[in-house]
Amino acid sequence: MFTNAPKTICIFFLFFAFTVNGQTSSFAKDSLKLESLIDGMDTFYKDPFHYRNTIPKAYQLVNKMLQKHPENIELKRKRTHISDLYFTFKRQELNFEEGLKILLENIQERKELKDSCELSKSYRDLGVFWRIQKNYKKSLEFIDESYKIAKECKDEKSLVRTLASYGIYYHVLGEYDKAKDYFLQALQLSKKINYTGGIANSSWSIYRIYSLKKDYKNGLPYLKKAEEGFKKTQNISSLEKITAAYGSYYRKSGKPQKAIPYFKQAIDYNLKLKDSSRLMYRYLGISNAYVQLKDYKNAYYNYLNYKGLQKKIDNKKHYRKLVEIETRMAYKNQKALDSIHFAQQKTLDEQKIKQKANSRFWWVVASLSFIVLLIGIAYWVNRQRIREQAYQNILLNKKVATKTEEIQELLNETMKHIRSKEKIASNLQKISREEGGNLQSVIADLKASKADDTKLLLIKENIEKINFEFLKSLKAKHPNLTKTEIEVCSFIKMGLSRKEIAEVRGTSDFAVKTMRNRIRKKIGIDSSITLNNYLNSL
Repeated sequence: MFTNAPKTICIFFLFFAFTVNGQTSSFAKDSLKLESLIDGMDTFYKDPFHYRNTIPKAYQLVNKMLQKHPENIELKRKRTHISDLYFTFKRQELNFEEGLKILLENIQERKELKDSCELSKSYRDLGVFWRIQKNYKKSLEFIDESYKIAKECKDEKSLVRTLASYGIYYHVLGEYDKAKDYFLQALQLSKKINYTGGIANSSWSIYRIYSLKKDYKNGLPYLKKAEEGFKKTQNISSLEKITAAYGSYYRKSGKPQKAIPYFKQAIDYNLKLKDSSRLMYRYLGISNAYVQLKDYKNAYYNYLNYKGLQKKIDNKKHYRKLVEIETRMAYKNQKALDSIHFAQQKTLDEQKIKQKANSRFWWVVASLSFIVLLIGIAYWVNRQRIREQAYQNILLNKKVATKTEEIQELLNETMKHIRSKEKIASNLQKISREEGGNLQSVIADLKASKADDTKLLLIKENIEKINFEFLKSLKAKHPNLTKTEIEVCSFIKMGLSRKEIAEVRGTSDFAVKTMRNRIRKKIGIDSSITLNNYLNSL
């Protein structure tokens, strides 16, 4: 039953090998064909007629190859370079819809490939595109972006081309002095880096500014410099511009008969190049030359050709269609990006789920540790605060105790003084009874003194009872007060007058006044507030 199995397996592997070999062979053939189509593409201006035929074929072929090998980075890069030239041809043909589509795809692909420096050319082309459509605001935005990228990448040739784009932009707007400044900057940089193409193009643009001002004396040297550069580079497209420039020069110099052959040659160039944007102005130039010769039939014929091309460019419906294409392409590109991002996001999401599962436990542990740490810190801070408060209370209690001892000592001295006076008064009374009334007045004075001393004793005895909380608050707010000043504050708090305080302390009224002023300064109360009121508020 299984005798034919080895033979079947062999046939299968042979078929597989031929299939793979066939695919490899097909890719190699396509690659060789592609290389032959784009060979020398960087100098396409030497033979634009050839590349106008080969570039569309190369574009179709590279797209076909990428359908089979969508991950081939080298093929994608080749497609972006082919697209640059293909867009130029479509723009020259006034096929703006297809040109815009190619250019937007080109920009998107360069972003995906992260060829950021190459984007300078793409944005510059987009600026040219919108300038032709007379959307000058949009045009300037893309030229700005091109300049920014060229500067970041230090691409001096790209900077020259972008400076020239600024010049053309301001030339179209009629700001000729500003345009000339940009062309001169481009010329100076081209000379610095020995860039023949840049020197030729910048010189040509400067000549155009002078020709508009009919200053041919200063302009012709730049025209000759441009012609010399274009001949060196063999740039047929640019030589067409020189031919047209000589036609304009002779026409404006009053020599229309000499101008017409140059315009005819320029028209012939553009018909072969299929550059409708330039062709339009060549028709206008030759039409004006025929008007000067009063050959109105040929003038009218060429003018109709000019208007026909101009209408094609200015068609508003056509412009709206371009905007629609741009929007549709932007959506398509975004959708493509979204699908790429989705695949990347899916991988990232799976990684994130694993990371979350792995890190959630540690996050919980870290959170709990942090909470415990916070509780520990709060507990330690609270304990420190309680200890500090207890320490301050001990210090305050010691101060109160010291003050209490001082008051007690003062009371003891006062009591001794009163008892001494009482004893003297008693002895003198005995003597008075025995020896007569000579001492009656002395006894009366001593009794009066006793009454005063008793009053003082009562006042001092109440200091500690009445003022305990007051003393505590006063010392806490004003720790810089001396013991004597605190005692005086206590008397003021009790309502004693300055004179009474002087009697209690056994000092002068002036001394008490001085003490009050010193207390006011230390406490730092406003002059509108009395010391009595402030102390009573504590």
